[in-house]
Amino acid sequence: MMTATARRSPGTFHRTVNRTPNSPFKTALNRRSHSVDLLTPGGQAHPEPDDRVVPEPELGVQQDLVEPLPTPQAVTRRSRGFSSEERWEQILQVAAELFQQRGYLGTSIEEIAGRIGIQKGSLYHYISSKEDLLYEVWRRAHELGRRIVERVAELPPSPQSEPPSASARLRTFITYWMEDTANEGWAYGLGPQDLGNLNAERRAELLVIRWQMRDSVISIVKDGIAEGDFDPDLDPRIVTSTLFTLLNNTFWWYQPSRGWRQIADGYITFFLHGLQPGQWSAPPDPRVTDAE
Repeated sequence: MMTATARRSPGTFHRTVNRTPNSPFKTALNRRSHSVDLLTPGGQAHPEPDDRVVPEPELGVQQDLVEPLPTPQAVTRRSRGFSSEERWEQILQVAAELFQQRGYLGTSIEEIAGRIGIQKGSLYHYISSKEDLLYEVWRRAHELGRRIVERVAELPPSPQSEPPSASARLRTFITYWMEDTANEGWAYGLGPQDLGNLNAERRAELLVIRWQMRDSVISIVKDGIAEGDFDPDLDPRIVTSTLFTLLNNTFWWYQPSRGWRQIADGYITFFLHGLQPGQWSAPPDPRVTDAE
């Protein structure tokens, strides 16, 4: 996988490159609204070409993300030194909360510092610009998703030494996602329009992770169809888009009193039942009679 700029240790911004075979990706960014989705800007699911690359420019993809994608190179910024990891977590959570409430453009560094209870100059001890905060919040959400994909891929085989079924992998994916929503849900609350406030290189890095998550779920659905557990008439891309829409929007109404496991179990039942063969057969048209 290609990883985004990550804060590996206190006081250091660091970016690394790690390309994993068989992890193709595509990116799409709407030029007008900068909104990113699991579908093309035209609202249609992406095709499945043999050579899966970024979409062609005529699909409305911003040119600076098409050819070529920015080539990540190892970069280390000047160490700023954290007073504590707890303080950095507080800064990110406060920034995320204000971005969610007022939008990125409507939030100032002074407001973030004031909410935390520190001077504006003290905040620049941790960052170089407000964009750094937006990027780090977005990166946290994407790294949480990447971690879920990796954990699902590491599921042990069955007692019969068979690979875990697609149903088991999808069940695990939903469970882990809801667990993160309960524990670190603050990172999930940014809208897609905020992604457009990042520079092209940072957007590209995050979109790479996003498409890796998308492709992993598409692969699960395809495996479920091949195993005979999921309806072959389903489009794996539509299933995947629906699942991510459901999971991503849970943040906005989730309350700890509801219990994340109960919600996860409901989602699992809803999806696995809906994916079963025969669930999506078109009903007979009542306007057509046997006589016709």
